[in-house]
Amino acid sequence: MNSLASVVLVLLLAQSVVCQTANCSCVGFRLDDIQDWYLREGQLAVMDVFKEMNVPLTLGIIGNFLGTDAVLISDISARLAALQTNPGSGLDIASHGWNHELFTNFSLADQEMLLSNSASKIQALFGKRPDVFLAPYNEWNSDTISALTNQQFKILSSEVDLDPPPYNMANPSFWHIPVQASTSKQTSEDGSAGFFPASHEETLDQIRSQFQNYGFAAVLMHPMEFHEIIEVNKTIMYGGVNQSQLNELRLLLTALKAEGLVPTSIAGVKQAFVPDPVTTGTTGMIPTTGTTGSTGTTGLPPKVIPTTGQTRLPTSNPVTTEVVQQGSTTSHASATTGSRTQPSTRPTQATRPTQATQSTPGTEQTQAPPVHEEVPTAVAVSNVPAFSFCVALILLSRWLC
Repeated sequence: MNSLASVVLVLLLAQSVVCQTANCSCVGFRLDDIQDWYLREGQLAVMDVFKEMNVPLTLGIIGNFLGTDAVLISDISARLAALQTNPGSGLDIASHGWNHELFTNFSLADQEMLLSNSASKIQALFGKRPDVFLAPYNEWNSDTISALTNQQFKILSSEVDLDPPPYNMANPSFWHIPVQASTSKQTSEDGSAGFFPASHEETLDQIRSQFQNYGFAAVLMHPMEFHEIIEVNKTIMYGGVNQSQLNELRLLLTALKAEGLVPTSIAGVKQAFVPDPVTTGTTGMIPTTGTTGSTGTTGLPPKVIPTTGQTRLPTSNPVTTEVVQQGSTTSHASATTGSRTQPSTRPTQATRPTQATQSTPGTEQTQAPPVHEEVPTAVAVSNVPAFSFCVALILLSRWLC
């Protein structure tokens, strides 16, 4: 075999190996900030759209913020139970931290404790221990990976600019599936003006960009983006469910399917590249037996105020949120807007986490409100995407021949 033929053979073999794992034609979706009482209608409405469209979805649960909203918990439980007869609906349960804390503020031991608390709480509520972690603020460090591995997590979802390429999609021991698309857009650089709905075309463009660069894509969603938003004197108020934005979500899922892309959950991206040899009808969760571990939340009794049918976010303190839940007569401090780029709205000191404690069932709680990760944006790609490399190899091999 002459040298030219050898080169061609090597290139073709490389093409075969690389291209088989470079593109899954899939787009993972995650809905962050699943928690008691806060914009419950929006949380459930988004789940309904994915069920209606028969598309899997990953729910990011804030462990210490879920446990008293019987309606939300029973609804999620019913959807998980339905997977036994309709595995294709693919609802995943993921950890979104214990208190939506900034994990990089904590030691390895404390990060592991936070993950253990969150996973045990989710297991206690739903009978499944998650193996997908949606990083609060999308931030993480090497200790986070060690803590996740020690707690039997298999997938980290951050964002592309905080978890840059290359991505190993050839069955790695630990998966990185970051987002670069969002169903919302911010109106200020620091994120303090909140998350305003993006059109399905805008989100679709972000998905195409990530898919073109990396051979997969992932989309970040929040409940706030699916509620009516009213600005009065720079104060953001959330009203009822935004039906127009829910329709934008339907249009997005329809458009993806029309382009030959497969909308799925975050764990579904992993499944597309390397299917599990044995499944139990659900993905992204580890079946468990025996005790379910710690449960419960902590907090103060709710403050009763007149209902207005809206959710109010005061501007005097972008971190603290007073929420008036639509159709409710109680207020709850819950997730609000913020930015991973605004240090003033972040916790600056790591407080040692405590083990999960038992709370009184059926009582509403006031939770410490987290701020949020910024909307992911497209970033410059410095390395050659794997599937683009495949195309180059094909052209080169044809030219050499």
